[in-house]
Amino acid sequence: MKRLAELRKGAGLTQASLGRLMNAAQNSVSNWENGTREPSNEDLKKLADYFGVSIDYLLERTDDPDPPSELIQGETEAERLGALLKDAELRELAEIVLKVSPASAKRILEVAQAFLAQEQASRGKNA
Repeated sequence: MKRLAELRKGAGLTQASLGRLMNAAQNSVSNWENGTREPSNEDLKKLADYFGVSIDYLLERTDDPDPPSELIQGETEAERLGALLKDAELRELAEIVLKVSPASAKRILEVAQAFLAQEQASRGKNA
């Protein structure tokens, strides 16, 4: 997995330090990177979460590092939205957005996107 090596080096990590973070041996990380062995599904999930990328990006199935939306196969967007609105804080945020002007709603979205970009950049620096 060439991408794993790129992400690891970009984060300033050695194979040994990434191994420690993953509870894996340095030679396991080396084997993953050179394609000798594949990480387990659980390790793939941990790696993707740690680096803030999708599993498909790690496996070079896509050039888009952003994880896809979390829609479950067969789940409609309406069902996903309904599930999200069961979360009290998300519901409150949605209610606020519905009460403000369209210009204010757009500004809320811009602020949220800025927070997301900052968090992703921070994750990349601290990864």
